[in-house]
Amino acid sequence: GGPDPAAAPEKAGSGEEEARAFYDKFRAAYEGRNAGAVMALLSPDWNSGDEVGDFQELDSSLRASFRLYDEIKYSVTGLKTERLPGGSLRACYEVSITSRIFKRNLKHEERSSVCEELREEGGKLRIVRTLSGRYWSAQ
Repeated sequence: GGPDPAAAPEKAGSGEEEARAFYDKFRAAYEGRNAGAVMALLSPDWNSGDEVGDFQELDSSLRASFRLYDEIKYSVTGLKTERLPGGSLRACYEVSITSRIFKRNLKHEERSSVCEELREEGGKLRIVRTLSGRYWSAQ
């Protein structure tokens, strides 16, 4: 069916439902090792507070690690959200990423506490800034 007007997202509240749905999509793209789908969830102006820097660099970093690993499990826990002035959201959560290379019997685990800002762009929620933590492998 078409969009249900009763289900239109309200801009009130903490935005937790929206954020939860967003991170479900993010996880699916990440575990699917689909860098294009992950990057589509970030604003083209995305930047991070650390050395990865910008959109292009994150894109190539993700592509490299998605090629390297056979399987990636991505898990978000303890999501807390807060509505910021101007309507964007701040989302903070714990992420744990477990990556495997089967033929080398290698398992790599990373955990990080991430805080980032989400904003609606073109009718979709996107990550505009990662304020702390990270969700990409340190190469």
